[in-house]
Amino acid sequence: MKTTTRLNKYLVMLLGGIIGVILLCSLSFFQKKIIGAPIVSKGFIVPISFGAVVGVLLGYYIYRLQEVINRLSESEKRCRAIYNGSHAGVVLINKAGILMECNQSFNQMLGYKDNELCAKNALDLILAEESIFEKYKEIYNQLEVDGSPACVEVELITKSEEKLPVEVSLYKMILDKNLINWAVIRDITDKKRIEQKVFKAMVGAEENERERYSKELHDGLGPLLSTAMIYSHAIYSDDNLENHKKYIVRIKEILEETIQTIRGISNNLSHDALNRYGIVEAVKSFTERLKPVTNISFYFNSNLENRFNETVEFTLYRTLIELINNTIKHAEASKVKIDLSYKNEFLEVLYKDDGKGFEYEEKIKKLKGFGLANLEGRIKKIGGQYNYKTKPGNGVAVNIKLQLSGN
Repeated sequence: MKTTTRLNKYLVMLLGGIIGVILLCSLSFFQKKIIGAPIVSKGFIVPISFGAVVGVLLGYYIYRLQEVINRLSESEKRCRAIYNGSHAGVVLINKAGILMECNQSFNQMLGYKDNELCAKNALDLILAEESIFEKYKEIYNQLEVDGSPACVEVELITKSEEKLPVEVSLYKMILDKNLINWAVIRDITDKKRIEQKVFKAMVGAEENERERYSKELHDGLGPLLSTAMIYSHAIYSDDNLENHKKYIVRIKEILEETIQTIRGISNNLSHDALNRYGIVEAVKSFTERLKPVTNISFYFNSNLENRFNETVEFTLYRTLIELINNTIKHAEASKVKIDLSYKNEFLEVLYKDDGKGFEYEEKIKKLKGFGLANLEGRIKKIGGQYNYKTKPGNGVAVNIKLQLSGN
């Protein structure tokens, strides 16, 4: 390819040199005929040499010009291919807000045919209240030419008058001395659908939690208090003092049991062990209460000596509790190992079980892993790194890493 290009360049230069010689010699010949003197007085050697040089230079510049034109043409073809082949919508909008051009993806996104959208006002395609439009205008006015884009989520109106949630990245640029806006538009229908399902799952989880505590209060405290009430009535109806003593002892025992039950429920609600003793003891306390209902053995390893801020401890506690619950419900595991270490301002948590494992990506793709996604989101919200590894037959291994300066 390079050899062919170099050969073409030399051929153009040679052709230019020959043309230059012919032109200059012809000019010299006609000048001699008309005024009796050639252009150069020393025969044809000088005109031929001069013409050759001029021709070669002319040929070289013609070649370079053609090369630039070819590169521009190829660049335009590539840009046009990207423009038309993009899955995202791409539109050009003039200063007045009128659509100048839009690619095929944007037309299909809104259900229009080619060029149907051209000359329409871009604002007519957006579904929003006046106050929202004012907010968009404020964002637009803050945009810099050839600077970073403004990214907003809006709802567009399709040709069939349906709502379409999209993410718009808006840019400003100068084209032929005119201000032009161009935007990249992505359909986020699936993203919104997943967010809605996650939100519903979170609300459902909260409702389940409320129901669980309601049941604990009803089934745990209700019978105890009812029994205490029966013994208190018995005191008034029985005149035997010896029986009174027995009733009072029994009421005291019931009240003590009631207090313990309340503390147990309170620990679940307010995480008293976490507030008092820190994350290690809180998680240990939780696993101790699981011994009557599970055969899983829990192993802890920790070098933590200091406490961390409340948000970090609470987030890690909730994450570990959910991982433990997942292991109990689904893993068929016999062992769980939890390591917590703090070194060089980094807090690292390792959680492993020897359960049956599963296909993580498949679970996420099938939208059945909202809890798994929430775990990751929870850690990322406090600036941590979250890595979840599992596959059938290999159990689960979770690595959490947080940088905690100043702790």
